[in-house]
Amino acid sequence: ITHNVNMQVELTKNLQHTMRNTSRLMGLNEQELINRALTLYLKSVEQIVSLNDELHAWAILSEEAFIDTEQNI
Repeated sequence: ITHNVNMQVELTKNLQHTMRNTSRLMGLNEQELINRALTLYLKSVEQIVSLNDELHAWAILSEEAFIDTEQNI
């Protein structure tokens, strides 16, 4: 499913230059390059959030195990 959303983004000159060069080297138009970059970035953020959630759950379990051990001593 494709949703067309018009969005205006201001890029620094350095980022514009990098984007143009990269899109040319990859044989992609700039829109496709931006879509791919955003997709990869958002997947990365989702993985970081998931990892943080898992680490938080482990920290809670570890704390509970520590408290149980302390109470049984």
